[in-house]
Amino acid sequence: MGDVRMPNAKGLSLIEVMIVMTILALSAGLVGPRIGAGLTRLEMNQTEETLRNFLQIARLQAQRTDQGHFVVADRRGRRVLLLDPDMNILRERGIPSGVEFVQEANGGVESIYVPPSGLLRAQSLRLRTRLGDSELILR
Repeated sequence: MGDVRMPNAKGLSLIEVMIVMTILALSAGLVGPRIGAGLTRLEMNQTEETLRNFLQIARLQAQRTDQGHFVVADRRGRRVLLLDPDMNILRERGIPSGVEFVQEANGGVESIYVPPSGLLRAQSLRLRTRLGDSELILR
């Protein structure tokens, strides 16, 4: 019989592919939770920033119109509202799905009155994520 030669084989063997897939799976298993925690923290920061911005806008509107305004944290509707004295919605923003308001009362709504002077008595709102609770002091 003749000489049977295999052409130069190019590519990866099954074992090499399995080793690479195992390394990728282990890396994803180690990095994945950290990415999730970072996203949760980002959502918490966004919600806190939204509340601070709404309070700042409420102060400006209250001083400009010489009438008190309200910032409302709506737990059931998963949103933050800015209301004028007649309870008309001036601004509205939803909160991320990973964040919720923790409220003492069962009403599902926490409101903050912003008088024309812009001075707030120290209040706090509690926010909860899967990483834990955070208290936002509003001044």
